[in-house]
Amino acid sequence: MTENISYARRIREMLRSEFRNRDNLETDAAFYIELESLYREHKEEILEKTSEGVPDSDIKGIKNGVFILSVALFCFGRFDVAEDILDNIPGGRGNINRFAGVLNALLPLPPGLNCRKNPIEFKEWLKANRSQLRWDKSLERYILQNL
Repeated sequence: MTENISYARRIREMLRSEFRNRDNLETDAAFYIELESLYREHKEEILEKTSEGVPDSDIKGIKNGVFILSVALFCFGRFDVAEDILDNIPGGRGNINRFAGVLNALLPLPPGLNCRKNPIEFKEWLKANRSQLRWDKSLERYILQNL
């Protein structure tokens, strides 16, 4: 019998495998703590470099890091990183871009709304629904709750 693994868990495990050179990330809790720490470091570095006038092209790698870390945190239920995913989708057609699909896969979006095809409408939807979105731990996805 095969185990049903959520999309969020599959993405987390795929990304965790990229951290194989780090010790003690076997548990979700340890991985989450590491992700949060790296996310804060990357965000601070972007702010610092931006305030120093460093061109965007020179901080592309850091922004790619924020993108991947945001994807992983979003798959743990951190809704606040959704805009970081949108704002830092790497340019071009590389494999890394596919991770932006977590927004489409884990949010209860209306038909036709897609983060890649309609980023402006997507941000508006996020803003309008932010207070009603909750992470469902058992489903490992976001749900809309009427308040």
